Amino acid sequence: MEATSTRQLLDRFADAIEANGVAAVPSELMIALVEVARSVDASPVAVAVLVDPTEPDVVRERAFCRVAIQVIGRSDRIDSHADSLAISGIPQPA
Repeated sequence: MEATSTRQLLDRFADAIEANGVAAVPSELMIALVEVARSVDASPVAVAVLVDPTEPDVVRERAFCRVAIQVIGRSDRIDSHADSLAISGIPQPA
């Protein structure tokens, strides 16, 4: 199991959006972000919009921004592994 910090997760998610759009974000990144968002009580509406493929991309991207801000602002709520969440199955950049 490889460790990815919350900040790295957010950066990789944003990079994936920039490269190919929110619809092409790998499911592993989406799942990992949803888990982190839920752990800090991020807006369930924003999370639902982010993962909903029927929403327009621009709406999903705005939802990502809201979720990212909440995750960063509430990172002290992440359990004792606050700086490094173990997220398995996500390929690490070379």
